[in-house]
Amino acid sequence: MDEWICTDSFILQSAIGVSAIITGYIILPATLVKAIFSPFGSGFYKKFGGHFTSILGSCLLIISCVPFIFFNVNVNLIYVILLYVIRMFGVILLLFPMLSYSLKEVDKSDYDQGMSIINSNRQIVAALGTTILLTFVSAISTHGDVSIEGINLAFFLQLILFVMALLISIFLLKPEKDQF
Repeated sequence: MDEWICTDSFILQSAIGVSAIITGYIILPATLVKAIFSPFGSGFYKKFGGHFTSILGSCLLIISCVPFIFFNVNVNLIYVILLYVIRMFGVILLLFPMLSYSLKEVDKSDYDQGMSIINSNRQIVAALGTTILLTFVSAISTHGDVSIEGINLAFFLQLILFVMALLISIFLLKPEKDQF
């Protein structure tokens, strides 16, 4: 999920035309939210369980992704900042509690191996996801310039993945009986 920072900074600089410093200022609040509120994701998981937490996180990611599909070069940067903050709350509620949820099935003596497998898979999927999304962005763009249409397509593809995550959360994750 951290590959979004790299992809989003590329999007902001190339398609919208803001400088690297402005891009950093745009992404900074969302990064701070992720750093500050990440510990609360596990508390939310403990209180409400993996089923509800993953559904809420997927919904936040969907809500934050839909407006990016319709962006153009005249987008208000404050709006982008707010969407990134919502996006990071979705990441906090989806990714980190799901790590705990997946390790729940592993014996305590095997936690090291379980975390190694999860982290390896995260890195591989992040690299593949970034490559695939940027390939679509480049394929739509013309003359070596990144087009806003390519960016919109990349966010549409992300939206499809988030809807799939929501469906998995609803139909495959079992709610814990002692929650709520």
